[in-house]
Amino acid sequence: MRQRNQEKLKLSRPGSLLIVMVLISGNCQPARGEPVAKDQSKEFWQIDAGTLDSWAKPFRNWNYYPEWIIPPEPPDGHAFQMVDCPLVWKLGDQWQMWYTGFDGKGYQTAHAASTDLIHWKPKGLAMSYGEKGTFDYGGVTFGGLLLESYDLRSLRIPKKWNGKYWVLYGCYPKQGGYEIRPGAQGVAWSEDGTQWNRASVDHPSLSIEGAAEWEKDCIYQPGCLRRMGGSGISITPPRAAVNKWESLHRQI
Repeated sequence: MRQRNQEKLKLSRPGSLLIVMVLISGNCQPARGEPVAKDQSKEFWQIDAGTLDSWAKPFRNWNYYPEWIIPPEPPDGHAFQMVDCPLVWKLGDQWQMWYTGFDGKGYQTAHAASTDLIHWKPKGLAMSYGEKGTFDYGGVTFGGLLLESYDLRSLRIPKKWNGKYWVLYGCYPKQGGYEIRPGAQGVAWSEDGTQWNRASVDHPSLSIEGAAEWEKDCIYQPGCLRRMGGSGISITPPRAAVNKWESLHRQI
């Protein structure tokens, strides 16, 4: 399944922004059916098709807008050859979007704003390349914004912690190509949601250091969730190392 999904994603590049939604409801409790596996400490229960269908029903019947909202080579002054990874959120009375652009050297994260989710005005770069020799010299792609709520029906509104907004980002150490490994993750903060600063210029929040054999090649794009009780966690998709990590945001 993972291989097929990756093949599908490859077919969408280069191109315009493609929004892929993964729906996970924290309020849904699995319906208990027949146990399909069991060990000494856990029972795994099969969820019947009817229950899954009822969970998914409110989120079906989407319609595609017939035109690009951000074209593959946007006229934003950054010389992007293709764009990817849109992240839409709201600040004040405007919608905000980060999108990742590839210019032939590496990634940069651009910022745009809108009042209707269709017409977007470029607002410059949210974050560009790190200094030569640093872990994010190959560029950054914002991915894991700390939010007020992760409920599926809530607006994506950034949450302040210690007086600042926070986001996790994926990054690469080298310029000159597409996702030159090994990847890593960094952390950025902002006081106003517009001007973003690196939490560290020389240490990633998550890297391949200490990773197991199967995960030692690359860290990929992060997501961010907030546990009940307060601690922050990083969720990384396939091709990533979910290894032991320490960052200054474990107390979020």
